[in-house]
Amino acid sequence: MSASQNKLVSEFFVGVDLGKSQDYTAISVIEELSPETSSIDGVDRKDRNYQVRYLNRPPLKTSYITIGSIIAELMNRPPLSINTPLIVDATGIGSPVVDMLRDLGLRPVAVTITGGNDIGRGAMSYSVPKIHLITNLQILFESNGRLKIASKLPLSPVFLSELSNYRFKITPQAHLTFDPRADSIHDDLILSVALPLWYAQYIGDLAFSWRPLRASWEDEEKREDEEKREDEGFFQF
Repeated sequence: MSASQNKLVSEFFVGVDLGKSQDYTAISVIEELSPETSSIDGVDRKDRNYQVRYLNRPPLKTSYITIGSIIAELMNRPPLSINTPLIVDATGIGSPVVDMLRDLGLRPVAVTITGGNDIGRGAMSYSVPKIHLITNLQILFESNGRLKIASKLPLSPVFLSELSNYRFKITPQAHLTFDPRADSIHDDLILSVALPLWYAQYIGDLAFSWRPLRASWEDEEKREDEEKREDEGFFQF
């Protein structure tokens, strides 16, 4: 295999699912790996693979000021400090927290999670049906390893448990939704991962100024190092 065939482009995305009083806030870092291309049309979405590099779930009732500080610290660390998209759940209480993050000098993309079927777009904001977020995550997770999570991340088992506990539900209005089972009230980790995955898959290419700078792995030795990282996690505090 030639060196050119081994070249990969790595980009990062950060996702935040904001919790309320009885819900956790969850923060994730997703790495997108795709073949380097000079095509004007870019890389097809099916050629992009993703790895969960970081998961954080602060204790319940952690103040939003503290949450903001955690996010700001993370976003200011290389390689995330180089124009990495920050995708934040703006549903409910999320809107003022998004404003707080902007006051901290960050540029969050606000996503309001809805129960409908239509996607809306505003100024650095979107409204996205929950079923779109979850089905996109599940498709990637079940598509020949296109989405991987490092097993050494402490919250990896919790993430997998949340995902396995999701089920289909038909609403009285005949809408298909995803909801956690009754014995699993939390879905914060999978939503924190689903948000940046959706953005990377469907929006990122349309928002060039928000995409991170590209870093290339140019030889087989670096590719092997990257494969070793796959199970080791990333951004450990």
